[in-house]
Amino acid sequence: MNNVDTRRAAGRMVLLTLAAALAGCEGTSAPAVAPQEKARQTLDQALTAWSEGKTPEAVKAGSPSILVEDPQWKKGLALKKFAVKGDGKPSGAERIFTVTLTLSDSGKEKVQEVDYKVGTDPILTVFRSMF
Repeated sequence: MNNVDTRRAAGRMVLLTLAAALAGCEGTSAPAVAPQEKARQTLDQALTAWSEGKTPEAVKAGSPSILVEDPQWKKGLALKKFAVKGDGKPSGAERIFTVTLTLSDSGKEKVQEVDYKVGTDPILTVFRSMF
């Protein structure tokens, strides 16, 4: 085999490999967004637990298990009340909810509007959006 034949054979192999790789990508699709009702229920359960004085660790150990990440909750601030606005916006596999929190820090109440990213598959998650 001469150099021209070798290059042609190598070129065909590259094209076949590329075609196979692209064909494999065809079957994948974007993850399904968290269902609105299940995501809202998950968020309500987590925030209700916080308002009852439970820790993020207790919520994770509960049934259903919900993995929660909120720095103010971890810090020990008390949640006095919360109000969820709207049905949440799809964001990839999650749903983003805007929530008004009334917190108590050393006896002083403060009101904040924050966003939570809620996932429902494969596990239930509630993460405070930092940005």
